[in-house]
Amino acid sequence: MTRRLALTLAAAGAITLAVLVASVRGRGGTREFSAVFPSASGLHEGALVTYLGVAVGEVGPIDLSSGRVVARLRIRRHDVTLRAADEVRLRTMGLLGDAAVDITPGLRDAVLLEPGDTLFGAPLSAGSEPAKPIEALIRGGARKREEK
Repeated sequence: MTRRLALTLAAAGAITLAVLVASVRGRGGTREFSAVFPSASGLHEGALVTYLGVAVGEVGPIDLSSGRVVARLRIRRHDVTLRAADEVRLRTMGLLGDAAVDITPGLRDAVLLEPGDTLFGAPLSAGSEPAKPIEALIRGGARKREEK
């Protein structure tokens, strides 16, 4: 075997190994957790999941069969560690009422969650609905006109 052929085969082997390692890491890159909400107005598959305000994943399939909303959260970032005491809330985005899932860290000494574990969240609060502030502005504006 010539030296040139040996170097070519070694380079091809190294590239193949790098591609295999990258594909294995890509498949194992997303961790899934469940989030349970009593209701989830505006939540849909593909919605944004944030941790401390940073986008870390998306909402997967949503199950309603148990009489409550069970959403699968697909977390892509490996530097995000979820714990049993973390707070999960829904937040509206924009004027159309689409919801995002916000995760806020709880106690640092709480039990670490493993993929597949469940977080329990609160429903979308009435004060955060996008129509409420607009409605208040319209009503407030109407009152001011009536007073004049």
